[in-house]
Amino acid sequence: RGAPGWTSAAALARMVRDRAHFTLFDHSLGLKLVLSHALAQSTRLDVLERQFVEISRVTKGIALEQRRTGRVPDDWAEAALLSTLGALEAIKREVNVDGDIKNVHDLFWDEDDLEDILDTTRGYLDVVKRSEHLTEQIGL
Repeated sequence: RGAPGWTSAAALARMVRDRAHFTLFDHSLGLKLVLSHALAQSTRLDVLERQFVEISRVTKGIALEQRRTGRVPDDWAEAALLSTLGALEAIKREVNVDGDIKNVHDLFWDEDDLEDILDTTRGYLDVVKRSEHLTEQIGL
């Protein structure tokens, strides 16, 4: 079943103390693809998390001023507010819909070993937990 070298890939990889230990044979393209995919998802999520932190840092004063006075600060134009809200919505949309962060490609579904390694690696990198946390933070 599957391409040569893709079966029993689970026996080739394990994560120990922030290090991936695996044996790559010439035919283990599936393993390379799965690990690359999981790392790319985590990296993209890291970029989105950093964007959110920067937006939060810049807009922190708005929430404080609004709580204190009941108004948005005068130095924030409506266009800036709408732009900021749009940026937050774009991050949320990429995490939940447009991006590949929560998706598992059909290729991995067709190969149980590959899907297991993908799930394990994504779990180790907390991809699902981090994406859910980011979505919750944006919603606040």
